[in-house]
Amino acid sequence: MHDIAVFSAAPSRAGRRDLHLPGDSAAPGAVQRFANDCLEVQLQANCRERDVFLIQPLVPPVQEHLVELLLMLDAAKGASAARTTVVMPHYAYARSDKKDAPRISIGGRLVADLMVAAGANRVLALTLHSPQVHGFFSVPVDHLHALRELAEHFRGYDLGNSVVVSPDLVTPRRRAAFARLLGCRWRPGEAAVRRRPGGDQRGDRRRDRPGRDRAGRRDRQGQYRPGAARPAARTQGRLDPGGLYARAVRQ
Repeated sequence: MHDIAVFSAAPSRAGRRDLHLPGDSAAPGAVQRFANDCLEVQLQANCRERDVFLIQPLVPPVQEHLVELLLMLDAAKGASAARTTVVMPHYAYARSDKKDAPRISIGGRLVADLMVAAGANRVLALTLHSPQVHGFFSVPVDHLHALRELAEHFRGYDLGNSVVVSPDLVTPRRRAAFARLLGCRWRPGEAAVRRRPGGDQRGDRRRDRPGRDRAGRRDRQGQYRPGAARPAARTQGRLDPGGLYARAVRQ
């Protein structure tokens, strides 16, 4: 078994301290910005013949954190790491997982290829946007979720007359699994999609699709019908910006 070395850039240093690791396993990754706005990364510990874990969530600013991750991967590969694992609590590009309009990119697959080309041997991700994102990577992926932990929390409540509701049909298996863990019934929600008033009417077809404004955000009015006077537990993989849930709770 190889020794372990853990690195991360600035966004996840606090999270790294919460990991249960051997005493001297955690090491910093120094990021330097040049005058021309280019980045350089130096791993501040020996990587030779070690299992290297790079912790880097792709959170805003996503592009900058992605470049930091790619540079850390290249640095670990150049330092003769035995194996490099990307620990990615949030994969922002997972939402770009299909071609649902003409001439658009599939960012989830492209970024996965970039990670592998930069030197990733394994990926550890948390609650990807959809199951097919797992297949974008040509290296092993450990896809973790927190359904059991969430179910353990909700078991402390009276769930005798409850139902699990999802706002769409994207991941019905995940919703059904959560309902089984809780011992509840489940059903999909019904969301009425409408055009946002005053939206851009001049853009391309993707921008003019019903339910999307100029920034590409969905505008939905949640119309949940879980049953009269019945508590509902709602599940969703990602909230962006969360207006659907706010309206559903008010209703």
